[in-house]
Formats: sequence, C-alpha cells, structure tokens
Amino acid sequence: MSIVNLARVSFRIFFTGQQRRIRKRRYTGSPASICRQIVERCYNKKHEFFQTSADTYPELWSRDFGRCVPALIHTGYEAEVTKSYHFALRAYQRAGRFELTILPDGGLYNFPFGTYAPDGFAFLLYGLCALGNHELVRNHFHFLSREAMRFFRLVVNPTDGSVKSTVHFSEAQDYLRRDASCYTTSICYIVQQALTRLGIPNPLENFNYPHLLLSKYYNANLDYFYDDENRRPYISGDANILPYWSGAVHPNSPTSFDAVLASVDNAHLTGPFPMRYRNGTEKLPSLRLDHLNPWQSSSVWTCLGIHLLETLYLYNRSRFHEERKQLELLVTQERCFPEVVDSRTRRLYSYPLYVAETSMLWAANFLNLLQNNPRVAHEHLRPFGEENRHDTKHQTTH
Repeated sequence: MSIVNLARVSFRIFFTGQQRRIRKRRYTGSPASICRQIVERCYNKKHEFFQTSADTYPELWSRDFGRCVPALIHTGYEAEVTKSYHFALRAYQRAGRFELTILPDGGLYNFPFGTYAPDGFAFLLYGLCALGNHELVRNHFHFLSREAMRFFRLVVNPTDGSVKSTVHFSEAQDYLRRDASCYTTSICYIVQQALTRLGIPNPLENFNYPHLLLSKYYNANLDYFYDDENRRPYISGDANILPYWSGAVHPNSPTSFDAVLASVDNAHLTGPFPMRYRNGTEKLPSLRLDHLNPWQSSSVWTCLGIHLLETLYLYNRSRFHEERKQLELLVTQERCFPEVVDSRTRRLYSYPLYVAETSMLWAANFLNLLQNNPRVAHEHLRPFGEENRHDTKHQTTH
C-alpha cells in the first residue's frame, strides 16, 4: 500500500469518526428493519461489492464480508454476494496475492499494515463454501490453490499444524501481540475444512486441530481456553467461542460448552451486551494503537456477539433467545447496528480519536438470527449436500 493511500485511509477513518460526534447515522423501524436498511446501504452499487460499513469502512474487508456471506444469502442477497466475490477475486488476481482489505479502486492492504491476516483468508473460503458457486471456484482454482500454500507457509508449523509462534498476525483482536493464539488455531481448522469442501489442494488436511486445541489451550481444571500458547491466567472471548463456533471442538466431549460458557460469564464477557473480548483488567503485549484507542480492552464488540449467538443457536437454544433479546434492545436503543459499545455507559463507543461506526455489515448476521431457521456457524463447512442438517443432538434447553 502506498504512503498516499495509507494517509488517505487513516484520515478517512479519523474524519468519519469525528463526524459522528456531530451527527450519528440513525434508523427507524424494528430491529429487523434497521438491519435490512443497513445491509442495503452497505452495498456499493457503483463497484458492485459489499462494503464492511456504510461510512467508516467503504472497502471490502474479507474477514467481515466472508463471515456475513451465509447470512446475506439467507436474507436474499445471493446475487450481490456473487458480484462481490467477482470484484474481490478480480482484485486479488490483478495483484497476484491475497490481502485483508480491498479498496473500491481495487487496491489492497493489510491491517495492521505489514501483517498477514489468517482469518481474512479463512473467511474468504468460508463464504465461498456457503455460496456453493462451483464455477467461481473453478475459474480461480489456481489462485486459491497458490494462496492456500501461502497460508500454510506463513501461518502453520509443518510438523504438527500448530500456529507459528512470535509472529504477529492480523486477528480479531488486531491490536494485541499474541503468540500462536487459540483464535488462529481455530481459524486453521476452518481453512482445513473449507479447502476440503471446495476441492482445493489442502496442505493442512492431515493435522488434528481438535486435539491441538484441547491439548495446547484447554484448561480442564477451570473450564476455559487460554488465549495463546503463553497460557496467561485470563479469559478471552474469541478464544472460548471460536473453537465451538468453527465446529473444531465438540460441545460435550471432553469439554462442556456450558461449563466454558459459565467461565466466560464469570469473567463478565457476555454483558452488558454480547460480547467482550476481555474485561479490561489484563496488561498484555499490544501495539501502540492500543494506547491511542483502547477499544478492544473492555468494550462490547457486536461481531463477537454474533459468533456467540450463532454458537448458542446450535448448542443452547434457551440462552440464545436471552442473548438475542439483549442485542435487540441494543439495536432499538441506538437505532443502528453499532460496531463497538462502551461497556460502562452502554452507549456507542466514543474516544478522543474515534467514534464507533453505526452501520456495520454485521447487521446481516443479526437479521439472519431474527428469522426462523437461520443458517449459522460451521454448518457451511460440511460436505456439499449436508448443508441443512442441524446438529440438534447436542442442543440444550436449560
């Protein structure tokens, strides 16, 4: 990414945040109506792709787009999803590589700058699995195969499939410096399953990620997953949801999802709204950006809340309805689908350098969850033909 484009992106994020101090974009109607209005505004009709948000992030971020794809399809936007993939894959082909973010003019960049985003590539594949467009995969087969090998070289230890240590990857908590995180280990499982489903040569196919997650990260005495291989004694939201959301870890053997969820609750990560990455008491290695804008330390991130809700839909339906109601209250209160919420004030996150976005594409996932029979989580990674088979055997109602 050029210095000019870097400056342009940085200024836009700052400027749009400051604009929201004066005028926050709000919507009218029910939570479902608000979410649909936001999805409509996030589609860039000129360049034919889904932006990550209507204002602050007018690019296609593969991490955010990919995890919204199943919900977008299920709520009536399959044609727009297909066009978005054409836009994205053309940009990647021109550049000769994958990067996390695509500008409207087709330029690419990673964030934090200079880092690789394993989850960006994983969710790009995840969305392709949900779309099921075989022709699209065939047309870009060589590119996807090459990028799968690149993922393997950059991220994975070839001996056991574990995530490489002492490498700072772009992740959900992208301001932190984590070593071989539980989150990215779960992401490796998603890539492994997606490559098999898509019929792309799979350098990860022989690794046992369920065993790796349990043996390396799971604290059986206290019922939670460590955040990274350093095994510090704190609970991280993404580390304890992604193993189940991805389908890598079974909800009842040998871990209990309900027991892990209780640990997450006790760490106060599910309130006041779903869900927080951390409770803000930990002192962890981080980028300088974290000091300028500490929004990942204790704030509510609705994208992580969506992961929680989708996991609960599969494994604890009564709790799912409770948490969905909380997110409905938030959308009604703020009249938008907020990016980040201050856990102390229970209002839209605001800090001197940034005010949170109000129109995130993640609204598509919540719109999906407000419907009957939503499509969620790892069901898109099953072999073709098994997409509609919910794993109801392990749903709990207590």
